[in-house]
Amino acid sequence: MICYVDLEHPELGPSMLSEGPDATQRKSDLLTVKARLERLSGVPCLLVHFTQVDRAWLERLGVRAVIVSGHSTLIDDYDPRTLAPLVELIRETSHPVLGLCGGHQLIGLAYGERPAPMGSLAAGAPDPHPEVAPGMKKEWGPSRVRVTTRDPLFQGLPETVVVEQRHFWELKAAPPGFVRIAGSETCPVQAIRHERRPLYGVQFHPERYTELHPDGRTILANFFRLVGSAAAPARGGALARA
Repeated sequence: MICYVDLEHPELGPSMLSEGPDATQRKSDLLTVKARLERLSGVPCLLVHFTQVDRAWLERLGVRAVIVSGHSTLIDDYDPRTLAPLVELIRETSHPVLGLCGGHQLIGLAYGERPAPMGSLAAGAPDPHPEVAPGMKKEWGPSRVRVTTRDPLFQGLPETVVVEQRHFWELKAAPPGFVRIAGSETCPVQAIRHERRPLYGVQFHPERYTELHPDGRTILANFFRLVGSAAAPARGGALARA
């Protein structure tokens, strides 16, 4: 079994615990990702909200790996006490962990590197998604990311991959004990790996792969191969439609 953790704020964002149209779409998206993770890993995927995370409970269930989602709420709006159990899990578990976007930033926070806004756009620079944080630097939509350190997470992929991005915050540096393994011109810290543990963070959204841009699927399959659970080859074959 693997575990997918919804990191969305339970009150300020459309989480799996919320109600309303936005929450309905969030729940649908989470179920889509859950189905994709199950297809790629070959094992059931447990979907939980971060406020429900219990390290001992997950270990008793025999969870092989934990994937932490992104979120739309600023990390400064979270109560650190509600994040504490998940932060403890990230810091203490021996199980593989993969953080996606906001989950990547939470890994940085757990190890002493606080995420921050990417900064303001230069005068006259186009805003790729003005509906969110207008006037701020951001990456939105399919984007190119360069692999800076060869790593099993990017096995079978070229030096430059195309993945979905949706963020205007970032880690300014890899946290202590981590290696930066990918970056982009706009956001230098796109992927990190712990020096000793199977702990990864990626600023992008590999779970949002498409037939046109399938590199995220390969990255997830590679992660599950590292975990020892991969139902799909890293490359080739029809993409799962979920």
